[in-house]
Amino acid sequence: MARNSLLFSLCIASAALVGCGDDDPAPPDGVECGEVISAGDDGASMSQALAQAGSGDCVVASGSLYEGTFVVNAGVKLVAAKGASPQIKGQGDKTAIEVKADPGSLVQGFTVQNGGIGVLVSGSQGTVKDVSVMGASRSAFAAYRDKSLGGPDTMPAEGVVISNVDLHASGMGLWASNVRITLEGGQISDNAGDNLTSGYGLVAIDGTQLSATATTIKGNSYGVILDGGGGTTAQLTSLKVLSNSERGIWAQKLTGTAAAPALSVEGNDTLIDGNSLTGFGALESKGIIIIGGKISNTQKKPVVTSLGGTAEVGDGVGLFDNTGDVKLDGVTLEANQRSQALIDQGAKGIIIIGGKITATGDQLKVVVQNTTEDVEVPMGALSEGGPMLAVSASPAALSSVVQ
Repeated sequence: MARNSLLFSLCIASAALVGCGDDDPAPPDGVECGEVISAGDDGASMSQALAQAGSGDCVVASGSLYEGTFVVNAGVKLVAAKGASPQIKGQGDKTAIEVKADPGSLVQGFTVQNGGIGVLVSGSQGTVKDVSVMGASRSAFAAYRDKSLGGPDTMPAEGVVISNVDLHASGMGLWASNVRITLEGGQISDNAGDNLTSGYGLVAIDGTQLSATATTIKGNSYGVILDGGGGTTAQLTSLKVLSNSERGIWAQKLTGTAAAPALSVEGNDTLIDGNSLTGFGALESKGIIIIGGKISNTQKKPVVTSLGGTAEVGDGVGLFDNTGDVKLDGVTLEANQRSQALIDQGAKGIIIIGGKITATGDQLKVVVQNTTEDVEVPMGALSEGGPMLAVSASPAALSSVVQ
């Protein structure tokens, strides 16, 4: 029996079945649906609709509140009805919405509150669009692919797309492990928690291939953490990384080269401003290029340093512990409270060209220390002859948010 005929027969047999009749809510513009199935008015009816839906079908929500934990199966589209603003409220430490991996899987148009994870994409494909998540105890958003499936060379070309999301006031903003993920616009802000690994804005680990464009990341502890284990890479374009209380962008153990960078930060409108300790920092990393943009107003903060005491640290750029093959091209460094750039135990291939490096008062320009390799900097940009600067460059602690 054809699927449409089967659905019609089921509708006649059970008036209580969701998705029947001509009064189903309309999906948002631009979303194509095999069948349109109403999510009904509560969590039970939404769960029933999602269980009923097949790949390509749309479960359309027009109600105001859906409480529970929901699974969006592969290829299914869970969307807010045109003109509606539904809310999903998670329960306890459970995941509020789990999205099964598929190029056609979609969640669009919801506000999600509470739960352990707000939205989880379990695999390396799917789209989440126009979604706001807050109050998740572990992470507002997580994307996870089992490492036993392989690393970056086994990932599908069509990855996870996150477009215009607002991830805030949760234990963490976005956590990605062993996935290819594209972040378009949106904001990750004001995430905080009670343990050592909470409060991060964006975390990419275990070979994640990250592309982020025009996203604002502000008011977290760390703004962005990139860990090179498993071959993690990132392309960050036109980001605003603002007022994070620990570090702005922090890269550790990246394994790129000058010819094939593991991390690129590009865009004249890139702004890394008002963070604490380090605006942009890298530890034991190779293969980083920063083109254009501004790193400014990094705030001093008292921390325990490698010299065994406490010091006020606030550097625009910090390159530490055998970090090399790094190029800054046309980057403005200004008003960072301690130094505009600190290179400590640098490896070969560190180049700073073009741009503008400005220090006022007792601020330093570029400081190179404990480094035997040549570092290329613009004429007049070095601050020399001062005392050795205390360094705070311990790796960021990492944990899994998927239990």
